Amino acid sequence: MKAMFDVWQFENRALSCWDALFHFPKIIEHLLGISHPKYVAFKGHNNKYLCVRENYLAFSADDIGETTVACETFVTDDRKVHIKFICAGKFWWADPKWIWVGYEDPRNNDGTTFRPVKVDDKTIGLINLGNNNFRTTLTGQNDVAWLSPAVPTITKEAKLTVEEPVLTRDIYDVKYDLGNSRVYDETTFIIAKNFASNYIQEPTHMDMKLSYTNIKTSTWKSNFPLKLAMEAKMEFNVPLISQGNIEMSGEFHSDVKWEETKESKTLVDVVHTIVVPAMTKVTVNLIATKGKCDVLFTFMQSDTLYDGTIVTTEVQGASYTGSNYYSIHFETEETKLEPRKNPEPL
Repeated sequence: MKAMFDVWQFENRALSCWDALFHFPKIIEHLLGISHPKYVAFKGHNNKYLCVRENYLAFSADDIGETTVACETFVTDDRKVHIKFICAGKFWWADPKWIWVGYEDPRNNDGTTFRPVKVDDKTIGLINLGNNNFRTTLTGQNDVAWLSPAVPTITKEAKLTVEEPVLTRDIYDVKYDLGNSRVYDETTFIIAKNFASNYIQEPTHMDMKLSYTNIKTSTWKSNFPLKLAMEAKMEFNVPLISQGNIEMSGEFHSDVKWEETKESKTLVDVVHTIVVPAMTKVTVNLIATKGKCDVLFTFMQSDTLYDGTIVTTEVQGASYTGSNYYSIHFETEETKLEPRKNPEPL
């Protein structure tokens, strides 16, 4: 399985992958809709999970691990979605009043086709294409909230909280596409300076100590608009900018969270040996360039579901953004000194 980000069309203009990821996120989200995880569970406004009750769908489960809760999503080429309850092995379908579980083949049937609409980072609405209404809840006997495609707008009852019915998740085999990367926002400035003065008539060698704080930032982003709470075991190598190019460092981060910026600060001392001419003040500047980089990457994702099933997925379209100092070098400035005046006798 692959989750892929490619080149999209908007107003007769081709968008590159970098335009799509970093310059036009709202456009892309509007064009493509919501990218669902493969396996999902839905929670209603009553704080209970959607589950199968005979052939109907009800918000009545308390535990995401119940066998009747987990769903599998199938995204069409035009970014609509078919939803199957795993325990029943059948797809959702809607008549004018209720949503049922019953179809084994959802193709060519608007009643089995839904379009997700993002509300916030964890919440969506679902439009059924059979009647173009959002699904909502209708309370029946014993105060059970049943699923129904009955409202034209996203009301409180029409909002669905999306969670992943995944027990554990491992992310591994991260591959950065260094050939599809960019460096930008480069700024050159002085990060440290020191000086030495030589008042004698002969040149002298001096060791100059300079100190600066080396600052690095790293952010890893997935390509899913929804920000779900599923934590994963993952370890990432860190790309760095070096002489204007991007290369892999020997650094690894294992406590990574998606879209959370990690910043490291390290105090660095350097010693630079200089020759100070006679009667001269030499100022040593430590110069660095700071820039940002964006790198696309892919990774393998291994999910263990609550029934023990292990699902392995290749995920594409993730991106790394980082910043660091590079092209560090010394520059010196010389200033002639006037002879020191002898103190006047007392």
